[in-house]
Amino acid sequence: MSAPRRELTWWDQQAAGYPDWLVYLHLCCCSCPGLIVGLLFVILCKTPEGKQKGTQIIIYSAIGVGIGIVINLLQAGLQLGTQGGLTP
Repeated sequence: MSAPRRELTWWDQQAAGYPDWLVYLHLCCCSCPGLIVGLLFVILCKTPEGKQKGTQIIIYSAIGVGIGIVINLLQAGLQLGTQGGLTP
């Protein structure tokens, strides 16, 4: 016998229908909203698949945020270097 089917919550339905291309988009842009959506999926979904999708979104969004921080730090360093702020 199979386990009884649970009725999916609204959040589980959203996680199940969340397209993979949108998950990968959070890596390139939309990282902060992706973190929020991922956290909501992890907290509010009842199914393991919904929680897994939320975790995946959080990971890609965190990588996107990290890349953004590194790029901003590099730009700030280049600006300081061109202004003579980094003299040996």
